[in-house]
Amino acid sequence: MTGQGQRLSGGRWAAIAIIIGAAGLAFASTTIKYAFASDPLGPRTFPFVLGLGLALCGLWYFIQPGESEAPPNRKELANVLGFMTLACLTVGLMPWIGFIMAMTVLCTGMALMFGASFAVSLASGVAQSLVWWALFGPLLGGTLPIGPLGF
Repeated sequence: MTGQGQRLSGGRWAAIAIIIGAAGLAFASTTIKYAFASDPLGPRTFPFVLGLGLALCGLWYFIQPGESEAPPNRKELANVLGFMTLACLTVGLMPWIGFIMAMTVLCTGMALMFGASFAVSLASGVAQSLVWWALFGPLLGGTLPIGPLGF
């Protein structure tokens, strides 16, 4: 692993974080309660397999971390923090303003972070929110939050 006096590389720390997150996901999947007759595999299978695959990828990354990248500069770090803030805001607003409007805020904000003009960002945000709504609502039969405008 590491030699005398050497520290773990950033890639290996990331691999450890991935493995811990995967273990948490796999464990959390075992706590899902469901009626056995609903599905032979049940809703536990997908998150458990996802956690297992993620753990295997983390293990492979720990063994073969590759070259380390430079830490993010201030603009990149601001974009990451901005995305995390925007994602939390979207989740918090979704029950109040609905799926389509919340996703429009998220997608528009992301496009602005990538340097698109406001008009292009807004058009892209609206189009993407409608695509995500169609995919997760009518096509996959999901129940999505409805906003004050009825969608």
